[in-house]
Amino acid sequence: MTFGQWETETCSENQCCLFSEKLLPELNVMLRLQVTYTVQDSIVIKKITCCQNHILNLYISLSQRIRHPETEQIWSFGAVKNEAACIYGSRSTQPFPAAGMILKCGDVLGVLMDTGIANEWSGWRSRRTADGNAPAVTAYDPVLIEESVKGKEIRLHAGEYYPTYDIPFEAEGKNGASAWGRKGYGYLLECNVRRVPCRLMASAAGKRVLDRIFETCGRQVIPVLGMAETALIEMYWEEGAIEPLRLYEQKKEARPWHSLRQNEEKSYRYFFFVDNFEVNLRNLRKYAQIHLAEALGFSGTAAEKILYADFRMLNWQAEPGLGVPLCVPSIDYFEMYFRDVFWSVNGVEDKELNETILGMIKNTIDSHSWVDNIITPYFGSREKIDNEINYLFIIWNYLNWKRFGLAPDLERLEGIVRLLLNRYDPQRKGRIKINNPQSLMDVMWQAEPSYFAVSQGYYCLTMKTALALGIGGVDAAYVEDTRREYASYYGEDGEGRKYLRTFPGNRLGEGGGDLDILSCLDLEPEFLSLYLFDESLLGKEIVTDTLDRIPVFEGCMMPIIACADGTFFTKERNPFNGGQFWEAGRYANGGSYLRPQYIALAAGKYHGWKPADELMKKRLKAEFEICQEDPVSMEYLHAFGQPEKCSGHKVFAWNVFVNEINRWIRRTIDPGFLAGEDII
Repeated sequence: MTFGQWETETCSENQCCLFSEKLLPELNVMLRLQVTYTVQDSIVIKKITCCQNHILNLYISLSQRIRHPETEQIWSFGAVKNEAACIYGSRSTQPFPAAGMILKCGDVLGVLMDTGIANEWSGWRSRRTADGNAPAVTAYDPVLIEESVKGKEIRLHAGEYYPTYDIPFEAEGKNGASAWGRKGYGYLLECNVRRVPCRLMASAAGKRVLDRIFETCGRQVIPVLGMAETALIEMYWEEGAIEPLRLYEQKKEARPWHSLRQNEEKSYRYFFFVDNFEVNLRNLRKYAQIHLAEALGFSGTAAEKILYADFRMLNWQAEPGLGVPLCVPSIDYFEMYFRDVFWSVNGVEDKELNETILGMIKNTIDSHSWVDNIITPYFGSREKIDNEINYLFIIWNYLNWKRFGLAPDLERLEGIVRLLLNRYDPQRKGRIKINNPQSLMDVMWQAEPSYFAVSQGYYCLTMKTALALGIGGVDAAYVEDTRREYASYYGEDGEGRKYLRTFPGNRLGEGGGDLDILSCLDLEPEFLSLYLFDESLLGKEIVTDTLDRIPVFEGCMMPIIACADGTFFTKERNPFNGGQFWEAGRYANGGSYLRPQYIALAAGKYHGWKPADELMKKRLKAEFEICQEDPVSMEYLHAFGQPEKCSGHKVFAWNVFVNEINRWIRRTIDPGFLAGEDII
């Protein structure tokens, strides 16, 4: 239905409130819409509030058209001249919800929207199932922002989905299957790929409608081209290579799924900005993010605003009808990873979000007191591995108690502490061995337990946190033992260099000797101790000597891990598990990750390491300038500053913790500290 008659409810200098009511005679329901426009500097906030008075639950969807008479062309986050009809939604590949118009006068009009938690949308593309990950079948929120087929118009949608229906196979065999397809409908084949490589083909009415070669086994959902006429769809594959499961019929007819309960309000917010700048893709992306942060009430430097906006646009509703948040690492994910969500959610001062996410994680804890690594809303991940998640769960509980006064579940935490003590240090000597450095370098899984500096540091910090929480079984003497062991990783190597040795006893050097390795990750527990307790675990000398030894490329790029002589690993000599390897300066082999590097530099600043300020400012600036067309938060930059070799994960969540580091610095060390205010 279309609401065309509007009345003014209130009006002031910077706000106007309109309303419209419409009777749904077939349901005897009066539906009321209220639209409030609020002007805030260069931002217009549009809030749409819906209410109905008669039935228990009314399913609704919302569509609106955005037009301007002076529009020259439509832009989107993906292109200056938008070419994709679907700009943002589960059917789009664009990583950020922004679009707008370039006007004849040269001004840029931007259209943005509130978070998925607030506006009840998500990026459902895939699902974690008992058979493995698979693309979603039913398309929820397929098109949230689109360019109208008429052109020069943007349409916004909320609460829509494309339904799917099971279609029976007419015939099934060992090397093929067939089913009737209807004109105007699309089809999705769900199957298990049993052997690779293999080829799947389909034809209808004498035309090829599918031709796919699979390189990996597992559950797949494959789209079949839409039918131009009603005909038999015939599918073929090599015998035994594919097991057909289901065939789904789908038509792009939007149906409502948002629930509007009787006498309860449901609201949506959209934001509009007008700005004037040189129109290019970089500027459109840059100012879309900055203006969104401002619209959401965030203040800070340009870099801090971008980090905040990128994180908030990765805050989705977990599942249709399930009103809990999902904070994903980037648009390429459909689930929460504990490590990522720890750093991202703790990067914003949001009590409700912190409490809710930590509560969801708590629900994954099993009878052995083990926390899950992956958090999904309905189907448990059952991924319990020896990384740092159990440590982080204890630390996060302490943080929420310290910041927000949220009482920790001490009984649950005591169980986790006992698990850690008995698993990693049953003799209570204070020094632990583990198969991987418990940090983002979990691609270094070793065949046998080994010594890692970062793992020892995290273990020490966790015991220190447990002591602060008053958890039994941990005393000050034991914490000091673990701290002393963490500091013992500091020492001279064969070349007389002094630093925290990341992985002693690695046997990766010439003739089976040890390769000298260092990493900025080894200072992560040190920073967290300063952040939590204002107490150092290592002392000034160890921190500054280690920072002095970490190589710096392109004026500000510290590798995540490297050889102590400033070189990177070779294919023949590397600590990565499973035959994995990356070229020098990329990903785990020395890529420059903003968050961990910034953490190490913040620890250095605390201890008076003089290069820290300049390196922090330069590295934060590089995040948005190395890839000129992508001024966004990224997973990592190439250590040699090569844009084409930087991470494919763009608009990345966990770098928002940089904002919390900046707040901590201004609160405790340097009240006037600023970084990221001068992004070009």
